[in-house]
Amino acid sequence: TPVLFAVEGASDVAVAEKLILHVGGVPRVVSAPGGSSVIDGKLLRWARPTNHTPMLVLRDWDDSDGVPCPSALVEKIASTRPANVAVRIVVRSIEAWLMADAWGARTFFRSAAIPSQPELEPRPKIALVQACRASTLRRIRDGIVPRSGAVVGPEYSLLINEYARDHWDVSRALENAPSLARAVQRLETLVAAEVW
Repeated sequence: TPVLFAVEGASDVAVAEKLILHVGGVPRVVSAPGGSSVIDGKLLRWARPTNHTPMLVLRDWDDSDGVPCPSALVEKIASTRPANVAVRIVVRSIEAWLMADAWGARTFFRSAAIPSQPELEPRPKIALVQACRASTLRRIRDGIVPRSGAVVGPEYSLLINEYARDHWDVSRALENAPSLARAVQRLETLVAAEVW
């Protein structure tokens, strides 16, 4: 079952692929990562009634969106959505979903400082970077923690995708990330319905 997907950033790709595989689909990227403005601009085209292939769109929700909750963001960016497109809002960024598998995150990043309730973090990416400062692995510290004014380290996307692809357990993460649980439920329904 092919499932198209679009994400904001390079570090989100492996998460989308893992979720689609988790529900029995075959992931196929439809748009190169380019940030929220790219996704928002293409949603109307993806939502055309002539498109029937199942599609997953992952979009972060942060303060710059100017809305009080994820459902308000969906209404703002995708008021019209056909049955085959699952627009899912990550609370607040993909790092929250990744840290929701607390055992996997603490093991891979070798840090006991991984937040226990990542969806309550106002800036999950920063929380993950801060946790990696305490990592016992130099590879993680050098790759994730930024140098001289950067937000993330030089191998951030590479390490995040490696973790998501090879170590992140979706089933464990579901228990600690309500927005992830809703996303998986919607994706399961989409694939099972065979709407294409």
